[in-house]
Amino acid sequence: MKQRIFRKWCWLLLLMAFLPECGMAQTVEKPFLCIEKTNGEVVKLPITETSPYLWYERSANDNGQMVRWLWAYSFGEFVSIPCIEVKRMTTTFESVDAVKAVKMDGNDSPSEVYNVSGIRIGSTADMKSLPKGVYLEKKGNKTAKYLNR
Repeated sequence: MKQRIFRKWCWLLLLMAFLPECGMAQTVEKPFLCIEKTNGEVVKLPITETSPYLWYERSANDNGQMVRWLWAYSFGEFVSIPCIEVKRMTTTFESVDAVKAVKMDGNDSPSEVYNVSGIRIGSTADMKSLPKGVYLEKKGNKTAKYLNR
């Protein structure tokens, strides 16, 4: 009887020790390019090895006047801002969820999902159908902890 109570307490202590780590999403610091406009709006673009790609272009507007544009290409999206509206460009680091960071790496390949025992469960398309719990998402050479609620 005493041995069973002792085992229950051991399991409870182990659970209490590791549960906080499983419940919190891991965060990482990611760099962003911030383009501040003269109207106060800020456009944030994640910085990776291949993104964003910036260039300037001149084109005529509806009135026939030549306008310089700042163009940015980031993860399949184009952003264009008239140069006259650009107040400044800065960089910043922000804490983001590790799962979002894995998805922001520019690689569109599907990621694999594993349970905490290391057994492959499926891909990210299967995440909504999985029961609640802690899973590992692996994409390329990056792995992130994911809490499915």
